[in-house]
Amino acid sequence: SLPLICFTFYFLPLVRFDPLKSMAFEDEKAVSADEEAAVVSGVADDDGEDEDETLKLTLSQAMYVNPKVRARSLFVLRLGVMADAVNTTILQPNYPIMATPNAHPDSFESTSPFDFSAATYFIPMTALLGVGIASVIIGTISDKVGRRPCVLVCLCVSTVLSIVKYLCRRNFWAFCGVNFINGLFSATTPLAMAYMGDVFTDKDEKTMAIGMVGAYNMVGMSGGGICAILLESQGLFIPLLLGAGLMAVSSILNIIFLVEPNRTLAPSLAHQYAQVDDKRMEAVESNQTGDQAAAWVENETDEKAPPETLDNCLLWNIIFGAFADNVGTSGLNPMCLSPLAFIQYYRNFWVLGLTPVMSLNAYKWISTLIAIMIIPSAVVSPQVFKKMGAAGACVSGNIVTAAVTVVLLYVATAAPATSGWFGAFVAILYTGFPVTVFSQLSTGPMLDTISPASKRGYTQGLNTSALNFGQALTPWLLGLLADATSTSVAIWTCVGVSLFAAVVNVPLLFRDGLGPPKKVKQMPDEGHRGLVGEDDELVEKVLRGEYVPVSMVDQLNEERIKLGKQLLVQRYGQYSDNTTGDLEKLRQNAKSDFKHLLRRKELFVGDLNKGEARAAVCERINAAMNRLDENDITEANQELGVWFTDYLKDNGYRDVHMSATATKQMIMSAFPSITQEKEFTPENVEATLLDSQRVYRKFVCLEDQEELYTKSIRQLIASKGSAPIVY
Repeated sequence: SLPLICFTFYFLPLVRFDPLKSMAFEDEKAVSADEEAAVVSGVADDDGEDEDETLKLTLSQAMYVNPKVRARSLFVLRLGVMADAVNTTILQPNYPIMATPNAHPDSFESTSPFDFSAATYFIPMTALLGVGIASVIIGTISDKVGRRPCVLVCLCVSTVLSIVKYLCRRNFWAFCGVNFINGLFSATTPLAMAYMGDVFTDKDEKTMAIGMVGAYNMVGMSGGGICAILLESQGLFIPLLLGAGLMAVSSILNIIFLVEPNRTLAPSLAHQYAQVDDKRMEAVESNQTGDQAAAWVENETDEKAPPETLDNCLLWNIIFGAFADNVGTSGLNPMCLSPLAFIQYYRNFWVLGLTPVMSLNAYKWISTLIAIMIIPSAVVSPQVFKKMGAAGACVSGNIVTAAVTVVLLYVATAAPATSGWFGAFVAILYTGFPVTVFSQLSTGPMLDTISPASKRGYTQGLNTSALNFGQALTPWLLGLLADATSTSVAIWTCVGVSLFAAVVNVPLLFRDGLGPPKKVKQMPDEGHRGLVGEDDELVEKVLRGEYVPVSMVDQLNEERIKLGKQLLVQRYGQYSDNTTGDLEKLRQNAKSDFKHLLRRKELFVGDLNKGEARAAVCERINAAMNRLDENDITEANQELGVWFTDYLKDNGYRDVHMSATATKQMIMSAFPSITQEKEFTPENVEATLLDSQRVYRKFVCLEDQEELYTKSIRQLIASKGSAPIVY
């Protein structure tokens, strides 16, 4: 412990301690230590001199301005959570040996009136009871006095009590008494969860941050066990001194770097609400009103302001479900490890003088490293919650916990105690455990969702209390039950409680913000809906492939170009939707469209003739073409291909597939090449515009000839052949 503390004090001056880089403290104002006023240096002007005006920030405000301040504060807090977990569990692998008199020179001489199982679980129960009591009290206090003072008190007092526990190592009841008092000051985890709720406003970021607090806590629990295993040769209680050193280092770093968050500031939340207002305004301006616009906006972002009041009925539903979940989880860990695996794979062999399938070291490593498996769950939990909702993940986790526990119980009791089945037992445990912890990881985000900002410490404290009361009392009571009946009865009890927890949590699925996200219709993008001032019916006709004069489509797209919006792509529809009369009408409408397209090309050529720079004309045309959505163009091309082939089949061209070459030539003859360049350039713009005019004029002439031919036939029939026909 002493080298760790010396290391910290030696290297701390070398750390670049600039939580407010380029800031200077203001001497004229007397403020509290954690709210010292800081001044951001002015930006140098053109003459190289600093501006006189400065921006005065508190440390709490600086968290939202300077990323380094927030990153360091979050890091030292997570380090404190991990150190606290290490210190709390640093003797956990040694509990069975400590509770077995004469098993080791450091074992307690007596654990009366408890037998092995009850004594093994009573030791950690004392600490967890203390944590459970402290979590609510300290969490509520932190809502009033701040998170930082409470975190520092917990870390500093735990440092001292770790040394006191070492001094009480000879007496079972004295050790358990100090262990309970130490638990009263081991509430760093709920404080950290409330801290994350204060700092982060984005729901995904907050879920990840709260989950990572749990991950650091679980890593610390594993780290404590690892320290106990590595220091086993030094004694069963020596790890307590290492834990005291880690707590001392963590306390010093938190005193220096931890910043009290401003729970009323949250500028990023205001920015998000501004974005939501912009989306709502866009929906309203796009002629979308009422529930549809609200649904589209809600689908764009699920960020909501914290509720003003706490729903106590909902709160206790979550807490009671979390408590039942923790009780049920005890059947999986630790009951499936100790006493189930410990007895089946070690003790039964040891009593008979045989070589156990599982060694003591193997048991220690398995029971210690299982906690690390929460890390992948914490990483993927935001994506799981986004798909299923926090309540959905919770219910699923309850069910999976019961299923995995039953499988492990079957493997350990029904299958032979061989190395192969022992390996299967460990594989199932390590594979199933990450899925089961989703139910525990979901509780923090659910409580944050329903909590007002002034109640986060209280609700997260209740959660931690439920967790620790469950972890404290349940294994001990189950140990008593196992000693009185059998291990199988105790584990089956936990399976039933896990299923009961799933039933308790089912109502949460139907609560807004907790259950699976609602599937609402996405707001169409600009290329698939009308904009401000546009005729929605006209836009819908364009998108359905119904006839709209190209001149009107051009007017719509010209306005969209001015607004920088996505252009409309006219669709072709299906050939089967067109009757003979529709095709005749199409022919008539096409002539006016051809003439408009000719006129449009002539305007561009006229701009060139007036002396406008070719590059400017090219940029104007290319910019318009680039506002077409590639996916829309691809879909329109596919519709065109189907329409064209259906037309050929319906109009006598049934043998076109007999000669692909002839068909291709027919297409090339009907549609001669205009250009093979992808964009307009100053070199090709004039030739391309003129060639396109030539092609369009050809089609106009064909329509004129067709119209003249049809008119002449009608005249011939009307005059019975007496009138001259002019072609």
